[in-house]
Amino acid sequence: MVKKSIERQKYECAVRQLLQYRKNWGLRKFREYCHTYTFSKIWWFYQDDFVIQWRLGNRGNKGYWIG
Repeated sequence: MVKKSIERQKYECAVRQLLQYRKNWGLRKFREYCHTYTFSKIWWFYQDDFVIQWRLGNRGNKGYWIG
């Protein structure tokens, strides 16, 4: 098993948190959050992996990452 870097672990944790928000809030509230001034500046950083993980069925469970 390959050990992940701390940076990669933090990144995946952030994406999982976004997946949980999307699951719990629904699409409308999640989109509103993504378009807030503060978050919209960094959304591009997470967007690709968020979309991929969501489409593969990841809903933000702790420690879960597909791929």
